[in-house]
Amino acid sequence: MNIFDINEKVKAITGGYGVLGSSITEHLVNSGVKVVILDRDKSKNFC
Repeated sequence: MNIFDINEKVKAITGGYGVLGSSITEHLVNSGVKVVILDRDKSKNFC
Protein backbone atom coordinates (compact mmCIF):
# COMPACT_ATOMS: atom_id res chain seq x y z
CA MET A 1 0.00 0.00 0.00
CA ASN A 2 1.36 3.39 -1.04
CA ILE A 3 0.51 6.08 1.53
CA PHE A 4 0.93 8.75 -1.15
CA ASP A 5 -1.53 7.16 -3.60
CA ILE A 6 -4.36 9.66 -4.28
CA ASN A 7 -6.18 7.60 -6.91
CA GLU A 8 -9.92 7.21 -6.18
CA LYS A 9 -9.87 9.89 -3.45
CA VAL A 10 -12.23 12.88 -3.22
CA LYS A 11 -10.75 16.35 -2.69
CA ALA A 12 -12.34 19.78 -2.34
CA ILE A 13 -10.36 22.64 -3.90
CA THR A 14 -11.12 26.18 -2.73
CA GLY A 15 -10.30 28.86 -5.28
CA GLY A 16 -10.49 26.19 -7.95
CA TYR A 17 -11.18 28.59 -10.82
CA GLY A 18 -8.09 30.73 -10.18
CA VAL A 19 -4.71 30.24 -11.85
CA LEU A 20 -3.15 28.13 -9.09
CA GLY A 21 -6.37 26.34 -8.14
CA SER A 22 -7.15 25.32 -11.70
CA SER A 23 -3.63 23.92 -12.16
CA ILE A 24 -3.91 21.90 -8.96
CA THR A 25 -7.39 20.74 -9.92
CA GLU A 26 -6.26 19.66 -13.38
CA HIS A 27 -3.36 17.65 -11.91
CA LEU A 28 -5.62 15.94 -9.38
CA VAL A 29 -8.22 15.05 -12.03
CA ASN A 30 -5.48 13.61 -14.27
CA SER A 31 -4.29 11.55 -11.27
CA GLY A 32 -7.69 9.90 -10.84
CA VAL A 33 -9.02 12.08 -8.00
CA LYS A 34 -12.67 13.10 -7.86
CA VAL A 35 -12.60 16.87 -7.35
CA VAL A 36 -15.16 19.29 -5.93
CA ILE A 37 -14.34 22.83 -7.12
CA LEU A 38 -15.31 25.67 -4.77
CA ASP A 39 -15.05 29.26 -5.97
CA ARG A 40 -17.11 32.39 -6.20
CA ASP A 41 -16.37 33.37 -9.83
CA LYS A 42 -17.31 30.64 -12.32
CA SER A 43 -16.80 33.09 -15.24
CA LYS A 44 -13.03 32.43 -15.00
CA ASN A 45 -13.67 28.94 -16.47
CA PHE A 46 -11.86 25.79 -15.44
CA CYS A 47 -9.24 24.34 -17.80
